Amino acid sequence: MQTGTMKVKIVLIAFLCLINTVATEANGNNYKGNFVISFYSIGSGKNGRAYTKFNSFIREFNSKNSPRIQYDIIDWGKEGEKDVCFHPNGNANFTEFIKQITELLKNEPMVTVKEHEECRKRE
Repeated sequence: MQTGTMKVKIVLIAFLCLINTVATEANGNNYKGNFVISFYSIGSGKNGRAYTKFNSFIREFNSKNSPRIQYDIIDWGKEGEKDVCFHPNGNANFTEFIKQITELLKNEPMVTVKEHEECRKRE
């Protein structure tokens, strides 16, 4: 009878692992790499309107969600160009954040959204 009990325990453990995996994928904890938004210029400075929209959005999103979305701003150009590098860090809201910010900025000129990207190094 020991073997039957052992089989039940193994099946139960496998089931619990599967539930944990599905829950993790559903809430965004499985996002790999970084998420980068670049505000660039082609001779006339960055898109200030888009950068203002971005700042308002991130402030509002972080005020409504916990844990907060973590990010670094890396200045890299002479005309205000910058990258915003987001780190998922297992944040359950990260996938939803990406969906919303991508939609917000999708038609903005001089803004590039890059998933699973390396962050620019600070100089």
